[in-house]
Amino acid sequence: MSYNIGALYGAGLFVAAAVVSICIFQSSEAIQYEKGIIYRDIGIYILSTIAVIIFAVCSAINWVAAVVLLLIYVGLVVVVLIQEKMQTPAQGGDDGNELAGQDGPPKDDEDNKPVKGLTQALLAVKKATVQLVAVVSFGQFLKHKLTMKKERKKKKEGRTLLEWFKLIVEMPVNWLFYLTALPVEEDNYSRNRALVWVPFGVYLWIWCFTKEWYGMIYLEVWLPLVIVLYALFLTTLTQEAPRWFMFFTVVGVVAGLMYTYIFCGILIDMLNTFGVLLCLDNTYLGLTILAVGNALPDALTTVSLCAAGNATMAISGGYAGQLFGLLVGFGLSMLKVTLSQGTQTFDLFNPASINENLLDLLVVFTALIILVFTFLWGVFNNFKMNRVFATIMLIIYACFFIACTIVALCKAVANY
Repeated sequence: MSYNIGALYGAGLFVAAAVVSICIFQSSEAIQYEKGIIYRDIGIYILSTIAVIIFAVCSAINWVAAVVLLLIYVGLVVVVLIQEKMQTPAQGGDDGNELAGQDGPPKDDEDNKPVKGLTQALLAVKKATVQLVAVVSFGQFLKHKLTMKKERKKKKEGRTLLEWFKLIVEMPVNWLFYLTALPVEEDNYSRNRALVWVPFGVYLWIWCFTKEWYGMIYLEVWLPLVIVLYALFLTTLTQEAPRWFMFFTVVGVVAGLMYTYIFCGILIDMLNTFGVLLCLDNTYLGLTILAVGNALPDALTTVSLCAAGNATMAISGGYAGQLFGLLVGFGLSMLKVTLSQGTQTFDLFNPASINENLLDLLVVFTALIILVFTFLWGVFNNFKMNRVFATIMLIIYACFFIACTIVALCKAVANY
């Protein structure tokens, strides 16, 4: 029980402190929050943490406690919906009245004939200009191709040994992405790439869902899907991106998430091996190293959004994502367990096991400190998060990580 709480709050600490600080450092100016983000997301996160502490003081979690966690998230959703409804501008308005007051489109009268003649003349000039620009653009295209070819040749000759090593290492990964992930932007669309993707992309999807390299499922599922997709692509795809290119975008994004899941799984397995070799406590791995591994997809998404100029959305999503894991993920799992097995022991504050639960207590109260600090900073600094705030967050997280490592090493030395 405490291991699950430690992992959830460890991931939350990583996103809230480390990732949020990185996002703020990437911004040239202080990030201006909305009041709703501070009062709503951070406030409910604080309320949820206090609820978990109360359950730990009571030394038990039953189905009522699990329902309370779920109801807190339902309340958050209701608040978000109400805020969205209040912010949506009313339909209609002066423009609508003006349009409604018109009797219809202006009638074609004699006064409009000179205007039509002038318009036709301008369209003819525009058409001739477009044709001329097309000819000039084709010449510029050929010139650009020749220039790029010379630059590639020059760049190839000037590569260092490190650049060649990096190119060799990245080449298999790039080819793997090319074969199994569709492009998500129309500029990168290619009919040949879409056709090549079919067998390899379908294989990736089946493998992610079944975790089997081969078997009858590939004859029952893989082969029919490949045949259907080839029939669809060969009859509809052209050299230009189709109108339903959104399908390619969705498939490409999901493939990226699949690879994130695969690589994070590999990282977590490596970290598990690292913990076993050094005799580190499972709780320490859960709330620090493994929590970071579990939170990596959210972290990468948050940093990418911030780099694209959506810092407020990224940071609020970082907090809300961890809140969903605590209230819905942990709440649903506890509801299922308590209904099937009865009340579960949650002896986080039990004096007899205080040494065993020291790491969990450390992560829960550190998370509460960071959330309260974020809330107070936003309220008393006009909801602006600057680099001073980011530095303090990083210092708190670094102190937490160092303290947890010292406690875990002391346990490892004592049990060695």
